[in-house]
Amino acid sequence: MNNMNIQGITGNIAEMIYSIFRDVSIMLFREELPQPYILIYPKDVGKTCRGEKIWHHRYPGKNGILKVSIFLDQLEKEDILTNTVHLAIHQINLKNSITDTSDEGKRHNKYYRKVAESIDVRGELYSSYGYFFTFRSLPENMVEGGMKIIDRYYDDIRLLLKLVKSLDDAYEIKRIIGKQKDTLKLYRCPECGQEVYTQSTVNLLCGVCGVPFKGDEGI
Repeated sequence: MNNMNIQGITGNIAEMIYSIFRDVSIMLFREELPQPYILIYPKDVGKTCRGEKIWHHRYPGKNGILKVSIFLDQLEKEDILTNTVHLAIHQINLKNSITDTSDEGKRHNKYYRKVAESIDVRGELYSSYGYFFTFRSLPENMVEGGMKIIDRYYDDIRLLLKLVKSLDDAYEIKRIIGKQKDTLKLYRCPECGQEVYTQSTVNLLCGVCGVPFKGDEGI
């Protein structure tokens, strides 16, 4: 597997997430907002909170840029919409120079809540996370409009996700085989030179020459 292939594909997925974020931001606030820096990881180990698949981020990020990490299992339509709304709230506050988190970006504060409720997103307060909402918290008109936006890109996203998983599975198989090969014993036909690897001590006959294979210590 060529790692650049996966990097290129995840980069294309990130570009589509950027586009969805832009369109959702315009739907919510009638303006484009500062884009977060998005990284797509080709693994299914995404973070959850209260059963929701949360894109990992720390706000504010380095140099004032919000860095977002997304894993492959966090790209269902509901995950995309919930998280883009979440990020858009952060970014409208950033644009207006409002700090909407506390505890070094770990908890949403009252300013985050104020913007969320201004667009009819009704969440709950949690001691460890602050103001928190789920897909079920989104109003019906927001879900309808958001899904129309996501549908413009989702077939391509799903196709690229399948491709990433196929490449990653192929790499994993190749890695396992390579690791196993390091522990195998080499046997070779003394007549024609045909080679085989095995982890067991066995008596092997060459199918071409009919003579026993010899282990690597006897070659």
